Amino acid sequence: MFKYLIIIMLFFSLESYGQWTPQSTGTSLHLRGVNFVDSLTGVSVGHFGTIIKTIDGGNNWYDIPSPNTMNYWKVQFISDSIGYISGGGGSLLYTNDQGETWELQNTGVNFGINKVYFLTDSVGWAVGFYGTIRRTNNQGNTWEDMSINQIDEYSAITFINDSIGYLTGNSILYRTTNGGETWDDISFTNVYITDILFVNDQIGWLCGEDGLLYKTEDGGVNWFPKNSNIDEWLHDVFFIDSDKGWAVGRHGKVIYTVDGGENWIPYANPVESNHHLISIDFEGENHGWACASDGVIIKYSQDTTLTLPNYLSEEVTVYPNPTQSALYINYTNQIQILKVELYDINNQLVNTYNSNNPVLDVSTLPSGVYLLKISGLKGEYVEKIILE
Repeated sequence: MFKYLIIIMLFFSLESYGQWTPQSTGTSLHLRGVNFVDSLTGVSVGHFGTIIKTIDGGNNWYDIPSPNTMNYWKVQFISDSIGYISGGGGSLLYTNDQGETWELQNTGVNFGINKVYFLTDSVGWAVGFYGTIRRTNNQGNTWEDMSINQIDEYSAITFINDSIGYLTGNSILYRTTNGGETWDDISFTNVYITDILFVNDQIGWLCGEDGLLYKTEDGGVNWFPKNSNIDEWLHDVFFIDSDKGWAVGRHGKVIYTVDGGENWIPYANPVESNHHLISIDFEGENHGWACASDGVIIKYSQDTTLTLPNYLSEEVTVYPNPTQSALYINYTNQIQILKVELYDINNQLVNTYNSNNPVLDVSTLPSGVYLLKISGLKGEYVEKIILE
C-alpha cells in the first residue's frame, strides 16, 4: 500500500493505560507535601498547619490535629509508622503511629525547614533557610548544627551511602564525601534546584526552575542535562525504578518517562492550569499521588479496561510513532475496519476518523500522549500515540 513502511518501536510499555483524577480533600488551603506508607495510607500537609490523612488510597481524607499553625512543606515516612513533617519557623514534627498524632521536635532554629532526609531509622538531616543544616543520630530527639554558612537556602538533601551526599538549593549543588562533615561546591547552574533524588547509588536526578532536569549515572560525579520539553518550574521528581519516572510543576504540569529519562512526555493536564503541583509520590507502578495549591490532590491509577495485547496486533501497523502531524495505518491483510477513534490521556474522545482513509491528520492537536483505538470485525487494536 505504501512505498516505504517505517516502523518505530514505541518506547512505552503497552501493558495498561493510566490516568490522573482529582480527589476530594475537604480543604481549600495550599497543599505542599504528600507521602504514602502503602497504597492505602498516606498524609498530605500544607499551609496554616494543615495535616490530612487517608486510609483508603485517597478516596476520603480527614483532618489531623496540628501542634501549631505554621505552613508545612514536606512530609516523609521513613518506616511504616515513623514520619516527619518540615515547615516554617523551624517546625519539625514527628509521628510514630502512621500520622494519627504529631509532636514537635526541637531543632534549635527558627527558620523554615524545607526538607528532611533519613539515611537510617536513626540518622537524619534537616535543611532549610539561612544555611540551616541539622543532623540527628537519635531519630530527632536532638539535632546537631552542621551549617557551613548563614547565606544559602537549601531545598533538599540526600545521601547514597554513609559518606556521599548531596545538598541542593538556590543555584546550589554541594557534595560531601565524609558524611556531611564538609561540603564541596560542584554547582553548574544559575537557576534554583528544587529537588534531588537518587534511584540507586549510581543513578540520580535533579529538577528545578525553567524545566531544569539533570541526570547522573556515576553517583553524582558528572551531571548531564535532559530535555523536559517544558519551561515551567519543576517542583518534584520521583522514579519508580531506573526507567520509569514522573515530575510535576507549576500550572498543573506533569511529565513522565519510561526510558530512563531520555525522553520526557507531557501528560494531559489533570488539573486546571492555575494549580501548581508541588509534590509527588508513588507506591508501586500503578498508584501515585500529587498535591497542589487550593487543596488539590490528584491520584494516578491504571485503567485495566484497556489492557493489551490486541486482537488485531498482527494485522495493523500504525506509524510513525512518535509523530508531529500525521499517522499512517497499514493493514497487512484485507480486514474490515469499522471505526477509528483517538482519545486523550484522560480517556476523552478527541476525534473520529474515516475508517477508509489510512492517513490520520493530528497536526492541530496539542502535544502529549493519546490513545488510538481501531475497531474491526475481528476485534480491537489499541496503541499509545506520542504527539510531539
